[in-house]
Amino acid sequence: MCRSPVNIPVFTGARLIQPLALCLLDLKSRNITSLPDSADIEGPQWSPDGRFAAASDRGHQKLALFDFSKGTWSDLSDGIPYGWGIRWSADSKNVYYQHIFGDQEQPIFRVRIADRHVEQVTSSREMLRADVLSYSMTGLTPDGSPLVSLVHSTSDVYALELNLP
Repeated sequence: MCRSPVNIPVFTGARLIQPLALCLLDLKSRNITSLPDSADIEGPQWSPDGRFAAASDRGHQKLALFDFSKGTWSDLSDGIPYGWGIRWSADSKNVYYQHIFGDQEQPIFRVRIADRHVEQVTSSREMLRADVLSYSMTGLTPDGSPLVSLVHSTSDVYALELNLP
């Protein structure tokens, strides 16, 4: 069983722990411990209430949930979520995540923790601008709407002056 994660950073232990695993850093003692069964899991995000961590389980192609009170992992949904695109709702009841691998629409989903119900929130199909190549979820607004960063095509360049010698 793991202790409460309050004020304890979690990170992917590249080069520190082999195989790759999620680690906790106790700032007071400076001890590093790995989360159980966290090989090939990355991009952990704490829940605001500190009870859970959601992360991308690439090996099993799942969005995974770690419960600190039980010290165990469980599956939240299928697919490989973009690790840095995992976000928690302010009330810790939902996890938002984006699929960017193998899906041209790059959908954003929300999964409810209580019953694992998954619903699609948006996708690139709903983008109104024709010059948007892709996007990535960077956060959530106060009302729980996805906040995204858009990648535009070069069609935004209207003039280019070049002075050659």
